[in-house]
Amino acid sequence: MIAPASKVLMVRPCSFQSNSETAATNTFQQKVSISYKDLSEIALKEFDEFRSKLESHGILVICHQEPGDSKTPDAIFPNNWFAVLPNGQAFLFPMCASNRRREVQPAWIKPFVRSKPVVDLRSFCAEGVFLEGTGSLILDHNHRMGYACLSERTQPPAIKAFESHSGYQVFSFAATDLGKVPFYHTNVMMALGLKTAIVCLESISLDSDRSKLCDLLAKTGHEIVSITQKQVLNFAGNMLFLSNSAGKNYWVCSERALQSLTGSQRQVLERDGEFIASPLPTIENVGGGSARCMLGEIF
Repeated sequence: MIAPASKVLMVRPCSFQSNSETAATNTFQQKVSISYKDLSEIALKEFDEFRSKLESHGILVICHQEPGDSKTPDAIFPNNWFAVLPNGQAFLFPMCASNRRREVQPAWIKPFVRSKPVVDLRSFCAEGVFLEGTGSLILDHNHRMGYACLSERTQPPAIKAFESHSGYQVFSFAATDLGKVPFYHTNVMMALGLKTAIVCLESISLDSDRSKLCDLLAKTGHEIVSITQKQVLNFAGNMLFLSNSAGKNYWVCSERALQSLTGSQRQVLERDGEFIASPLPTIENVGGGSARCMLGEIF
């Protein structure tokens, strides 16, 4: 059994703001009336509180500062440009927005690459093909499987390349929000624990896809907690399952996400682990991402 990651990489922002290059595909981004100075201060406060909360529970945080001259408003969400697998293999991913491609810092993950050279998939950008890390891919390392909700940022050719290099098999499907817009990332509507899984089943367009997904999760021993579209909007799908240095397991999420869950949903998920929740309202509203997006697992 492969244990959940107990280390995460985080990027402390210095240019956080709404990203105009991603707004067309990220319907979670909202316009807010706040000065850039105030926005930066609030986002840093939320970030630092979240980091401290993780560390207080025994999760090791490897924190890097966003380079001051990079002009990368989404640098706070590093899980989209890299992934490190439990076997020490690492990937760099092709991201859709050109200003997000400047976020990539290969040196930051070099110490954790053990088995093979880093697989760099960024050449797909030239073809207009994208796959945004563990935003696009929900990975089940114990069964060498993945799940991907197809969108402009999650496309089959890059998925196939990931499968070829990793040996994982990825099940792709279509899922949309209430406005019938494809979810920009799979990790807003799905998350995996060891024995439980969070999925917005009502968002999956085809009955055949929904049935296949349920069958795969059942075969891998996951009990499904089905969340609603309204809960997705509250980032209930944007959780990450981690362990600490003592082997205790946790669901990591925002306070908003936790409060959106029903008592029965929480009860099922807590069979896998306790919750670590931190308030992230400004980062969620302006950036359109939440707790899971801020964390890159290091195995």
